[in-house]
Amino acid sequence: MDDLRSLEDVLELQLLDSAIDHLLEERQNLPQLDKFKIVAKRIEVLKAKLAEQQAVADETRLQVQKSQGEMNLVEDKKVFEERRLYAGGLNAKSTQNLQLEIEMLGRQIDTFEEQILTALDVREQQDKDIATTTAELSEAEADFARLETEISMAWRAIDEEVAKDEAKKAGLVPQIDPEILAIYEDMRSRPRELPSVGRLEDDSCGACHLRLSNAEQNKVRSVFPPRCVHCRAILVV
Repeated sequence: MDDLRSLEDVLELQLLDSAIDHLLEERQNLPQLDKFKIVAKRIEVLKAKLAEQQAVADETRLQVQKSQGEMNLVEDKKVFEERRLYAGGLNAKSTQNLQLEIEMLGRQIDTFEEQILTALDVREQQDKDIATTTAELSEAEADFARLETEISMAWRAIDEEVAKDEAKKAGLVPQIDPEILAIYEDMRSRPRELPSVGRLEDDSCGACHLRLSNAEQNKVRSVFPPRCVHCRAILVV
C-alpha cells in the first residue's frame, strides 16, 4: 500500500466526513423545523380550544332544549286551565283562583321565553367562535402539511447527497493504510475543533496553521504517519 497515497486518501476522507457532517447538521437544523414545531403546538392548542368551545355550545344547546321542554309543559297546562275557565261551571272563588294560576303560568312562559332567547343569542356567538377557531385550525393544518412536504423534500435531497458521499467513502477507506485510518478515526472521536488531517505547506500545518521549524519538519518526515508536533494532526507531506 502506497504510504503517500494513503495520506492523500485520508485527507480526502476527511473532506468527505466533513461534508457528511455538514449535511447531517443541515438536516437537523432546517429552518422549517422550528416553524413546524410551532405550528404543531398551535394545532394542539386550537384542537383543545375547539373541543372546549364545542362542549360549552353543547351545554347551551341542552339548556335550550330543557327550557323549551319545560315551557311546552307549562304552555300545555295553561291551555288546559284556560279551557276549564272558559267551560264555566266554577264558583267565583274557584274562577278567581284559576285566573290567578293562568296568569302565573303566563309569567312562567314569559320567563322561559326570555331564557331561551338569551341562550340562543349565546349559542349564536358560540357558533361564531367555533367557526373562527375551525378556520384557524384549518389554516394551521394547511401550514403543517406544507411544512411537512418541504421538510420531507429537503431531507430527501440531503439524504441523497449523504448517500453519494458515503458511497465515495466506502470506496476510499479500503485504500487507506489501517494504521493511518485508526489514528484518524481515534482523533475524530475526540472533542476537538481542529481538523484531524492537514497538509504541510509553506512550513505550516494545514490543521492548526502553526509554523514548523526545519528541525520539526525533519522530525515529522522521519516517522510514519507524519504528525504535527503542535496539534498532532496527520500531516500530508
